[in-house]
Amino acid sequence: MLVFIKTANLLGKNERIFKMRHFFDGYGNTNSTSIESKKAGSSNDVEANVNVKNIAESNNIKTTVVENSLLTEEESFFDGYPTGQISRESIIPRQNSSTANVEGRTEAESFGKSDNDINVYLEELNQLIGLERVKNEIHRLINYVKIKNLRIERGITNSSMMLHSVFYGNPGTGKTTIARLYGKMLASLGLLSKGHIVETDRSGLIAKYIGQTAVKTDKKINEALGGVLFIDEAYSLVKGEHAEWDYGQEALEVLIKRMEDHRDDLVVIVAGYPKPMKKFLESNEGLQSRFSTYIQFDDYLPGELLEIFQLFCKKENYEIGDLAIDLVLGAIEYKYNNRDEKFGNARFIRNFFEAVTRNQAMRLGMSVDNPSLKQLKEILPDDIPFLIDGANL
Repeated sequence: MLVFIKTANLLGKNERIFKMRHFFDGYGNTNSTSIESKKAGSSNDVEANVNVKNIAESNNIKTTVVENSLLTEEESFFDGYPTGQISRESIIPRQNSSTANVEGRTEAESFGKSDNDINVYLEELNQLIGLERVKNEIHRLINYVKIKNLRIERGITNSSMMLHSVFYGNPGTGKTTIARLYGKMLASLGLLSKGHIVETDRSGLIAKYIGQTAVKTDKKINEALGGVLFIDEAYSLVKGEHAEWDYGQEALEVLIKRMEDHRDDLVVIVAGYPKPMKKFLESNEGLQSRFSTYIQFDDYLPGELLEIFQLFCKKENYEIGDLAIDLVLGAIEYKYNNRDEKFGNARFIRNFFEAVTRNQAMRLGMSVDNPSLKQLKEILPDDIPFLIDGANL
């Protein structure tokens, strides 16, 4: 998964409004477009900071976020699932870690010395481009975990926390990156002994022959003890009722048992597309009840995708002017407006950036014998590729 860090002033003239160039006519929205308008709703100034008292009273809270720009209400992934929902009204503006909370204390004073580490990871989370819904939910979860941990330490309750989670959304939306950060956060709070992440998929859990799958799955789980086991495209473990000689259910049975046995020092995160994930969770009677948190990863907005493109340019020492930026945003908008559930998000931007740099190299190679330093760095409007239906980007 690809996730990118914001750097200051990447967008330049954010207030600039422009019309798409003529060769994007018919390729999507050609109306006047503001970069700022594409970033609406993606401010870094909001996070889930749930009231401490409310969290302390909610010992067994289960959470989910079920809105998705590509899903209707009828298609909502978790309709009918026994999980609560986060309303927009429940999200309060973030306070800086150095400012006082509602009781007049800083967060570090409120939660103890481990917050020195946790605040570093939270700041790293905040600096990621986009992912505002995910950031809100992670902050909410961390506050819940802190309070629940304090209740256990002070003898108020002795019930352990179950932190196994479901991440669902399109590819390229940062699920693996968030899983890594989450593991580090939980380790800094003393809830995981290591905080590392072990990434796997069907091939890492299921063997080819009878009797080998349980051993293979056990081995992978043992690698993850003390940290996070991240299973990408988890629905591929289940091939369906009529699949012969498939050992996915055997792997699931081992996984479910170990999730319960090691709930105090193992977090299992399953990830994938929304609809297949729903079928996956319904494929085994005990599976759904093992997950307490469901987090939706929304597609990046066009303005956020543009930020990622500009970050690529910055990292690779390319310079791009306003006209070329306008064309890049036009291409992004076209792809965004015509996206489906397989939309690649940051992966699409990476491929698009590589296409731009190939075009630049071809242009220079065919027209300039000894390009200057400026020419080697400069991306021109002619380097921005056309996007047509079926383009492999």
